[in-house]
Amino acid sequence: MSHPLPALQRRSTARWLLVTAGTFAIAGGLFATIFPMTPADFHVPGSQVGDLSPDSFLSSNACSFCHAAVEPGVEPTMPHDAWKGSLMAQGGRDPLFFAQ
Repeated sequence: MSHPLPALQRRSTARWLLVTAGTFAIAGGLFATIFPMTPADFHVPGSQVGDLSPDSFLSSNACSFCHAAVEPGVEPTMPHDAWKGSLMAQGGRDPLFFAQ
C-alpha cells in the first residue's frame, strides 16, 4: 500500500506556489504607479539633432599635424596612420553621433 504523503506534498507545494504568485501579483498591482509624462521629460540638454551639420567637422587628415608625432632626429612613429582609422577619428561619420 502506498503512502499518501507524496500526493499531499505535491498539492501543498502547488498551493503554496499559487498563493505566493497571487500575493506578488496583487502587491505589484497595488504598488504600481503611472507617472504623467510630457515631451519636456525627454529633453536632452546639449546640442540637439540638426544643430550641427556634418560639414562643420574636419576629416581625420586635418588632425595629422598633431597626431603625426614626427620629431627631428627621431625615427617617425606615425601614430596618425593607426589613429585615422580609430573610433575617435571616425566619430563624425557615425549617424548616432549626430543623433545625440
